[in-house]
Amino acid sequence: MDPRFEEEAPATQYYDNALFERLRRDYRSNSLSTPLLTDIRYATRADIQSHWPDEAHRKIGSSTISAGDVGAVILCGGLATRFGGGAKAAVELLPGWTLLRVKLEALAGVAAAHDTTLAVIVVVSPATELAVLKVLESQSHARLRIKVVTQSVLPRLLEDGHLLLQADGTPSFSPPGHGEVPKLLAAHHSIDGISPRLWQISNIDNLLATLDADIVGAHIASKMDATVEVAPGTATDVGGYLTYGPHGFEILEGFQVDPSDRPTKEFFLNTNTFLIGGTAISAGERLPYYAVTKTTSDRRTAVQFEQLLGGIGSLIPLNAVAVPRDGNMSRFRPMKLIEDLHESRGAVVAALEASGLINW
Repeated sequence: MDPRFEEEAPATQYYDNALFERLRRDYRSNSLSTPLLTDIRYATRADIQSHWPDEAHRKIGSSTISAGDVGAVILCGGLATRFGGGAKAAVELLPGWTLLRVKLEALAGVAAAHDTTLAVIVVVSPATELAVLKVLESQSHARLRIKVVTQSVLPRLLEDGHLLLQADGTPSFSPPGHGEVPKLLAAHHSIDGISPRLWQISNIDNLLATLDADIVGAHIASKMDATVEVAPGTATDVGGYLTYGPHGFEILEGFQVDPSDRPTKEFFLNTNTFLIGGTAISAGERLPYYAVTKTTSDRRTAVQFEQLLGGIGSLIPLNAVAVPRDGNMSRFRPMKLIEDLHESRGAVVAALEASGLINW
């Protein structure tokens, strides 16, 4: 065996060595390589049956939330590398209002409006856990039952299969992506006796993806196993495309698509806001791993192993709800850069205030 591939990564409480060795073996044998797809049918507005707002399904969605049958998962594993470092959840939208506080206040507003108590799972990575716990120390919501769940990690590789080492000589780790969430939900589906049938999953940096009765109702009416919110795509968007395949909707990432076949006309983008229940959670545990390349701060190419939550459409029937991206009704204003935060602050504050969920 090639000695270049014999380094052992140290065991941590978040690290499955057997899984890593299998994935590294598959990477070396090119078993994880993804053929670029062509002749893709990108979904259009005509393909999407559900559009938000959707008053026709509001009543059933509202009653489902009131019954405590919907929980929320907030994805807080990301570092704010493009905000100057630290956990993105701890970045402030306004003085004293971290992104995580805003998310929780909005959920508390939903709970109050529906006279219920909501189960909330805050998903962190080992790199963000302490910062998120510090934010939560100052939070108290009588209508929320909050559990912090830490993602696993996997060592990253160089392209030749060596472990990617940090400046101090220790291996570089990364979480396996949002596709691990179904596994986490299977293990942590009940909080203080509350066991929701459905879970809304959303990113910490998309504050407008609030828990919404219209979308819960549209999901139930669709009789599908999972629902994804999608927004109109723009020329600068790469990846997260809503496509229409032989079994219905699927999400394809940019690295799966031949650059020559990327959409040039109408298409819809995955907002990474999902509703999933029991069947989807079970299916999601089977999501495949991909070898995804990233560029490190010192300009090296890192290979990390990820599961894609958007890939759930290849395993089970997936419903899509089209949501606005612009204006006061927007449900998709992600803040990936510090410039996004500055540009979106006013609109986000106004939209959440208009919703009645938050009093700043």
